[in-house]
Amino acid sequence: MQLNFINTNADEIFNETLKSIENELDETLADGDERKIFLKSLMPILVGISNKINDTANQNLLENARNEKLDAIAENYHSTNRLQATYSFCKGVCKLSKVLEEDILIKAGTKITPDGIAIFKVRNDVIIPKGELEKEIVLIASSTGSKYNGYEVGKINYLIDPIAYVEKIYNTSISASGADVEDDKTYRERARLEIESKSTAGTEGAYEYFAYSADPSITGVKIISPSPGVIKILIVVDNGEIPSDEILNKVYNECSPRDRRPLTDKVEVGTPEVKKYNIELTYFLDKNFPTKEGKWRKAIEGEKLDCKTGAIRDFVKWQQEEIGKSINPDELRYKIQDSASYEVEERKVSGIRRINLIYPEHTKIKENELAKVENIKIVYGGME
Repeated sequence: MQLNFINTNADEIFNETLKSIENELDETLADGDERKIFLKSLMPILVGISNKINDTANQNLLENARNEKLDAIAENYHSTNRLQATYSFCKGVCKLSKVLEEDILIKAGTKITPDGIAIFKVRNDVIIPKGELEKEIVLIASSTGSKYNGYEVGKINYLIDPIAYVEKIYNTSISASGADVEDDKTYRERARLEIESKSTAGTEGAYEYFAYSADPSITGVKIISPSPGVIKILIVVDNGEIPSDEILNKVYNECSPRDRRPLTDKVEVGTPEVKKYNIELTYFLDKNFPTKEGKWRKAIEGEKLDCKTGAIRDFVKWQQEEIGKSINPDELRYKIQDSASYEVEERKVSGIRRINLIYPEHTKIKENELAKVENIKIVYGGME
């Protein structure tokens, strides 16, 4: 919430300033007086200065601080540092063209690409012993950021640095765990949780704070106690993806020190159980707006009508961003109707005539489960 520390209303600032000037001059300025006209011309500057002062004052509060000001408040008053960007990585395999009678060294830094733009490297030196055909490796992005996440199995497969006898190198898991520098909203929420970390009584908020602080790619944390004295921390990354063992180990190391938990708490870290669901529906658009048909379809099904973006994908991300969130078809209906809408007299009206929704059905899931979509079937029924 933005507080008004000083007045920013243009009319009130003008009237107050005019009254002050007239009191000093001991006369009333007429509308055509050049001094009054000059004062009016200064209003954009005075209002701008007032807004700047107001914004500066608001940034003394954690809720409204941004960028380096937020860093200063979070670090000095909440002992919380902004998480820096991390590298995306994935498992992979290096395969030789034939079995050899000598060891083959795959040097760290050997470059592979999925598309000629994004570059991945072999993380550590790997030796393929004589008599073996392949060896597991780890591929890591050449630079930080979430843009390197999501490359499907086998897509990172073009070898930039050729190696004798190496037939191919490719990924065997989806690239994940890359993250951008922590954004203001996430950083602010984590700083608010910091007060919970002062407790060693095993509060839910304390475990959440330390878990989120382990890695910036972590986007969901659920604290459960499956049995007395046992605390299980469930983690998801990249808005609903299952984390790697490396991320889980980071969380465990962050949450298990004796000065961060009760002596009797046994801390376990894991991933939620995946609850699969399908999306199947047919939707119809308003025939009174034929020129918006293409735009609305893309808003619902994505630019290429493949549901990789658009309202359907927004629902998928919303559904899987929180562990234990029940499957809610009403939210899917809302996102579709909201994406295909228009304004009438400052009122938003949906361009959707009707939606025949077959799946999903409303399903309550357990606190340790995560709803993830399996199949998507969207049919456009036309305009009516």
